[in-house]
Amino acid sequence: MKTTFRPVLLAILLPVIATVQAATSTTTFEVTATVSPGCVISATNHDFGIYTPSSLADNINGTNVITATCTLSTLYDIGLDAGIGTGATVASRRMTRTDGTETLEYSLHQTADRLVVLGNTLGVDVISAIGTGLAVDHTVFGKIPAGQNAPAGTYVDTVTATITF
Repeated sequence: MKTTFRPVLLAILLPVIATVQAATSTTTFEVTATVSPGCVISATNHDFGIYTPSSLADNINGTNVITATCTLSTLYDIGLDAGIGTGATVASRRMTRTDGTETLEYSLHQTADRLVVLGNTLGVDVISAIGTGLAVDHTVFGKIPAGQNAPAGTYVDTVTATITF
């Protein structure tokens, strides 16, 4: 009788145990994040190549690219300083001969016709754009005016590009 009682009792109680539900309780919580505006800027070098002073009628043109990567819908401005050449302004920058003090005038522009100077005064002479979340290239158009009487040598300048957002 002992051996038959336990299996019978177990067979009767198992369906009852299986139908008993566990108690539950729930809650909710928020998941948040803040996307801040941000920009990263980079630039290629601007190499005009060879300037020949005896070519009095021909300007030497060149380009380089400034790349801005900004958060989607972020307004930004890119400006360029005058460079480090002695007497330079944003309208008339100056490269200096690497082994001397002589300078070679040049200018940097926002447009391919080289009529709109690229400077660093917000709302006046900067590149203004809206971030796409992707890298956006902005071409800088340069010009060395013809007819400059400069001695042979390598001329350099360093221009700082600033992005404001």
